[in-house]
Amino acid sequence: MLSPIRQYVLLRHPVEAKLVQELQLTYFRFAEMGKTEPGHDNFLVNRKEMSKIETNMESILLEALHEQHDDKDKVIEACLNYTWFLYWNQPRVEVIKETVQVAKESGSTLLADCHKRHGQILEILDQYDQAATAMENAKLEYAHIGNPLGVAQCLQSLGEILLMKSQYEEAEVKLDQAESQFEIIGNHLGAAQCLQSLGNILWMKNQYEEAEVKLNQARSQFEIIGSHLGAAQCLQSLGQILLGRNRYAEAKLQLNQAKSKFDAIGDHLGMAQCLDELGNTFQAQGQYQQAQVAHEQAKSIFTTIGVPLETAYCRTSLGTALRHQGHYTAALNEFQQAREIFASLDYTKWIEICDEEIDLIPLPHENKD
Repeated sequence: MLSPIRQYVLLRHPVEAKLVQELQLTYFRFAEMGKTEPGHDNFLVNRKEMSKIETNMESILLEALHEQHDDKDKVIEACLNYTWFLYWNQPRVEVIKETVQVAKESGSTLLADCHKRHGQILEILDQYDQAATAMENAKLEYAHIGNPLGVAQCLQSLGEILLMKSQYEEAEVKLDQAESQFEIIGNHLGAAQCLQSLGNILWMKNQYEEAEVKLNQARSQFEIIGSHLGAAQCLQSLGQILLGRNRYAEAKLQLNQAKSKFDAIGDHLGMAQCLDELGNTFQAQGQYQQAQVAHEQAKSIFTTIGVPLETAYCRTSLGTALRHQGHYTAALNEFQQAREIFASLDYTKWIEICDEEIDLIPLPHENKD
């Protein structure tokens, strides 16, 4: 869909086809900036530049996507680059859904990449069942065209989705398969990422010492490879494990280090997650005002990015910090907002937790707000 002003102008002052094509090619080149991710040298600069032209870029890319083109794959590739930019900033599925459909209709060689990108965005939006379907479709396409790296990456993503769904044994199987394929191919980054996820599974299974070993191994590999993002994520997980073991000073140290790394490479989601966990660390020590500050900062970032589940978890923690300080009206609002999000996602357990927290709030006449 064209932006309203551009549509109005074009209807009254048609542009020559040659000029339209040149404009599209210019934006295809701009879209290449979206290929970077946190930790890459140009990520912060590229994100800033793309943010300035995001609205026009999306309009032009979608217009080109539905037009006749001699090289449709060039248009699809530009859309893939643009949706990777969205993934790291404000993930949404509209553009990639249209791209997948056009790739199917045109018989594009990039169909597997489109399915994978669709799955990645759905996963970060916590839509795990749909993400798994997209990743399975991508895996089949990669197998069909003989791309073992693509198959391994899909197995890795499927394992991570199962991890998020607390299906740990099935997740381990997928991740072990992916790690083996990455090692055969010689993809050290993929192997380290699988090791990291396997460490996270051990953590979820309360096998803390084994988890720390795996995560430290993964962190070392990331540092050797030069993956600042992977190293920061391992620090984050190690901090969360230390928090779970009541080693608060060490947890704060690891989480602050991870937060600084995420900030330096421009990963806003990772930074917000660390802030939220730091808030939980303060709460565990009864430092509710400091917890409130950390949770509010995290909530602001989560809301801006547009990740509902992370926002709901954060609101629940913030509500608890507010309740402990006697700010009952504000606490009630946070729990109610969180409950609405959990209800929309059908997270029954967390709906019940919100209800329990709401029941702990005193009657209005006892409110300190």
